[in-house]
Formats: sequence, C-alpha cells, structure tokens
Amino acid sequence: MGTILTNYKPDTSYEIFKKAAKHFYSCYATVTVCTVLFFNAYSCRDANGQKW
Repeated sequence: MGTILTNYKPDTSYEIFKKAAKHFYSCYATVTVCTVLFFNAYSCRDANGQKW
C-alpha cells in the first residue's frame, strides 16, 4: 500500500502540474499573440500613415 501511494502521489502532482503548465502556456501564448498582433497592426498603420 505504501509503494502504491508513493508511486501514485507524484503521478497526480505531475498531472496537476501538467494541467497548470498547459493552462499557463495557453494563456501566455494568447496574450503574446494578441500583443504581437496589436503592435503589428499599430506599426503597419503607423508605417502606412507616416513612412509610406
């Protein structure tokens, strides 16, 4: 029973960590993409308005 418990416990914490990491990375990726798109659109508009 003790071996099953010690074998099982790291698996669950690893699963929780995996879920948290996936959630964090998806949120981070969404924020990054939105930021890049926003600055991209802003730069293009600025370039079209002033430089080109």
